[in-house]
Amino acid sequence: MLILSNNEIAEIVHSMIKDKDHKSLVDIMQKLISLDKDRLVGESHVLIDTLKELIHKQQGIIEVDLSSAIPLENYQKEELGEVLKKRYSANEVIFKEIIDKNLIGGFKVEVNNEVIDATLKNKLSKLQERLTSKI
Repeated sequence: MLILSNNEIAEIVHSMIKDKDHKSLVDIMQKLISLDKDRLVGESHVLIDTLKELIHKQQGIIEVDLSSAIPLENYQKEELGEVLKKRYSANEVIFKEIIDKNLIGGFKVEVNNEVIDATLKNKLSKLQERLTSKI
């Protein structure tokens, strides 16, 4: 009996759906879920996340965690999105906004296992290190 990993399943599903319309996608997903309900119940989130990553990579989409003390204005997100598109050669940026009152000001971006920390808290911490370090 052949046992496939979640990544292998996701790649197979991706190859099946990459050129399909919405109705076909729904049909395929329903068939996939009915094939192995017991296995997918516990690991469906892993399979779906892997599949989403494959689709996003194919379409040039990056997901960005954007942390700030207060919500950024739309124009700020648009400008940041343009910078990130250029930096990561992406067609589209999807922001997941996280409000963190501990950041004081500024923002932090997490994308592709990289952190860009432009928070006031980080800048103050670096200043404190500089002022207290031996010259």
